[in-house]
This record gives sequence, structure tokens and C-alpha cells, in this order.
Amino acid sequence: MTRRDSKKKDKPLHSEQGQEMSSKKARRRNRRKVVEEERSRRKLNPVTVFLLGIAAAILIAALVAWGLGGPSGPGDPPRPGAVWSAEHGHWH
Repeated sequence: MTRRDSKKKDKPLHSEQGQEMSSKKARRRNRRKVVEEERSRRKLNPVTVFLLGIAAAILIAALVAWGLGGPSGPGDPPRPGAVWSAEHGHWH
């Protein structure tokens, strides 16, 4: 066996033997992983933003429709032959 062959046996490859990385590299990867997890927690998922936007639009539309509805009372009947009922407060 040559001298080169013996060195290869002394230093097994990382992927083949499942050995740990160097401590500096491992610390760097762990630190990066923690930072990425913190960033992902702070960001809102695009689907969540989309759904919140739709909910806000529906809420605003409902409030505008309610606000512009005005006071209900006898005015023009909604259909021909409708009769206003003062007791119930709506058209019959």
C-alpha cells in the first residue's frame, strides 16, 4: 500500500462515513438556520395576506352598503302593489 492510500483511509469522506462537520462550519450552519427560522416566523404567508385582503374588502363593502342604506321607511314601494306596514316597519 502506498503512502497516499493510507492517507485516504485515515480521512474518511463526510458523506460516506456520516461524520460531523468541523465545529466552525457546524456553528455557522446552525446560526444561519436559526436566523432563517426567525425570519420565516416574522413574515406572513402570501396566502394569509391574500385571504386577509379579501376579508377586509368584504368588511369594507358591507360597512359602506350599511352606511349608504339610509333610513328605512315608506318611500317608493319596492314592487308594484306593496303596502307599508307601520307595525312591522317594512313593506308587505
